[in-house]
Amino acid sequence: MALKRNGGAAARRSNARSPGDAKLLTLAPRFVAGLILLLALGVRLYHLGVEDFWQDEIHSMYNSACIRGPAEQVPHSTILRDWPRYSDLTDKSTLDGVWRTMDDDSHPPIYFMLLLVWRWIVGDGEAWSRVMPVLFSVLSILPAMMTMRELGLRRAAPIVGVMLALSFCHINMAQENRPYSLSTLLVNVSFLVLVRIEQRWTSWTAKQRQWNSALYAVTLFVAMMNHYFAAFAFIGQLLYLAARWRGPLVRTWLVPTAA
Repeated sequence: MALKRNGGAAARRSNARSPGDAKLLTLAPRFVAGLILLLALGVRLYHLGVEDFWQDEIHSMYNSACIRGPAEQVPHSTILRDWPRYSDLTDKSTLDGVWRTMDDDSHPPIYFMLLLVWRWIVGDGEAWSRVMPVLFSVLSILPAMMTMRELGLRRAAPIVGVMLALSFCHINMAQENRPYSLSTLLVNVSFLVLVRIEQRWTSWTAKQRQWNSALYAVTLFVAMMNHYFAAFAFIGQLLYLAARWRGPLVRTWLVPTAA
């Protein structure tokens, strides 16, 4: 009996995790997520500046330079020589100028305002201008993985991360100087906050509820001000609510959405 008791105690000691082991288990998902983000960054930076700007990317440069109108008056089917570089920044290239330039455009102004700031800090050129959407694309993978973990699908989180990191569509949109990767980032963050509201609302303090409700409302608003197609993601969130219909969740969602 003594041997049996001693053996049971030894087994319990062997099964118990040391604080160091617990710390490693906590850091492991972050390490894996970091590797996935590095992989995503590498494949998106590969040959980033090889291709010239295509038409839509040139329009992004025009919009950020606040000289969209004259550039669109280029005659068709005509060989042009010594045409002015309307994409260059001038004294008229200001954030307020971008906002006013986009009044008659089919796109909202947020991305082009950020692009103007990026050009002030980093500079121009195909590669450097595309680095900003690349960073947005890489960062958008993180909230997607975090959403999986929030739903209890911990093993699915790295799988989703690798799928997005190597997705052709994801990479293609990241390497274009267009608003799409920023939309993906904002939409993924809004889904993460929505799921957190569902999972953690009852355990949060009043201040945490206010902050997360505000964050959800802001991400939705900025996503819509970046690209109007973010409305489709909003419809997806409505379907999520319908599938997981719960009174507290719906009431909680209505407050930041109405705001």
